Amino acid sequence: MKRINYHLLVLFIISILSLSLIINCIPDLADIDPPVVNIVHPADGTNVNGTVPIVVSASDNDKVKEVQIFVDGIRVATSGKNFVSYSWETITIADNLEHYISAIAIDETDNIGSSPVVSVTVIRGNNQDNTDPEVEILNPVGGQIVMGDVNIVAEASDDNEVERVEFYIDGLLEETVLARPFDYLWKTTSADTGDHTIFARAYDTNANTAASATITVTVDTILDNTPPVVNIVNPINGQTVSGNVNIVADATDNNQVSKVEFYIDGLLETTVTAPPYNYTWNSNQVNAGIHNIFARAYDPNNNTAISPAITVTVDTTIDNTPPVVAILNPLDGQTVSGTVNIVAEATDNVSLQKVEFYIDGMLESTVPNPPFDYLWSTTLADTGTHTIFARAYDPSNNSTASATITVIVVQTALMGNIDPKIKIINPSRSGLIFSKTEITSIPIEVKIPKYTRVQKIEFYIDGDLQEVTTNANNNNFIYNWNIEDYGDGLLHTFFVKVFDESLKSNADMVVVRIYP
Repeated sequence: MKRINYHLLVLFIISILSLSLIINCIPDLADIDPPVVNIVHPADGTNVNGTVPIVVSASDNDKVKEVQIFVDGIRVATSGKNFVSYSWETITIADNLEHYISAIAIDETDNIGSSPVVSVTVIRGNNQDNTDPEVEILNPVGGQIVMGDVNIVAEASDDNEVERVEFYIDGLLEETVLARPFDYLWKTTSADTGDHTIFARAYDTNANTAASATITVTVDTILDNTPPVVNIVNPINGQTVSGNVNIVADATDNNQVSKVEFYIDGLLETTVTAPPYNYTWNSNQVNAGIHNIFARAYDPNNNTAISPAITVTVDTTIDNTPPVVAILNPLDGQTVSGTVNIVAEATDNVSLQKVEFYIDGMLESTVPNPPFDYLWSTTLADTGTHTIFARAYDPSNNSTASATITVIVVQTALMGNIDPKIKIINPSRSGLIFSKTEITSIPIEVKIPKYTRVQKIEFYIDGDLQEVTTNANNNNFIYNWNIEDYGDGLLHTFFVKVFDESLKSNADMVVVRIYP
């Protein structure tokens, strides 16, 4: 009998350990959403010169592990931060040439997201820009009495592009901002009581500079004893909730709100330091029943106030109700051209997780938050009929597809007048994995606008030119990438560049992994 009980005990322990391993693996298996990454600076289509700051912003539903920056398909910088800046030296680059900047972000489960490709032109010599930017201080206004944290806001413009704005207080440089909005949070608690001067200096990409008019403000460091006012505005008291719940607080202060804390059942859940003050609470992780919620707000002088507590009832019943989704724009049967803003409206009994946009059955974009829309460039689409639908998901993975609409694309420009554009349509996205044991080559398929007169297309692997094609008989081209010399499991870039007869160009890039 003891021998039997011993075996049963061993089997029980093994079962528990196996179940624990499975549960711990579920989050990693479930995360298939790639990061979102964008080039913040420079802007697409601008002229640059000298040292150009390339600024990249990345975000993910979990955590961004790595960001990589590419110029003309060649990796120039790698960082483990969400906000990355790289100084690109253009001094040795020939004048009047277009170059292409892109970035990828990799999350903890190796999902890869790619930024749109940004085109810039290096301009020097006789084309030198000698026009200074314009800049002014919008907030605070001259003569204002200020205290606590003051948001200094500048407006800057240039005939080309504003590269950066510097903020000066009492003649000393306090902050340099590389991208809009041009603002700086000045903590006056460390400043003397009395008058202080403020001005901003703007620079363009050719080192032209101009300073704003100087304003004077008066710092009042009289002790602030007035606490903020804070209330929970969503959900409402007594509401029944489930799934992801957006908890929203409204907080105000006679000076400024420095932070808002959210508490559930007396435990601090998160701290938000800037509006909007909200927190997404996954109520699936708590027991069914009544739970209380309150928020605590602070001002810069550490005055604090607590909102009235509300109670909500969590219903953990399995949500089987799918979302409702419809395409609002364009209309069914509409004739379109150029760039079309596809707009979907989606609702759910709990909350929405994401909306996907499909064109001709192919996934084009995933939008996690409203407004749910996607800018579709029809210059890469064939003239004729195309189908569009959207699919909405809730946190329980219930999904619904909208009714499919049909639009008619008409290329209105005369042949040869459309700027060259190119898109890699296979592989369909960055981050795909290939194995040399299964295939010997990867067919790279690109698409260009139907009415573009292509002079040539260049294909690059990891920045090295592989092939140039001048076959412009149709608007689809395929390059078979022989992967015999690849297979180390590292990332490899495929970069493609198109030129029209006037030598205007455009580019696209994907990143893949190839294993032995």
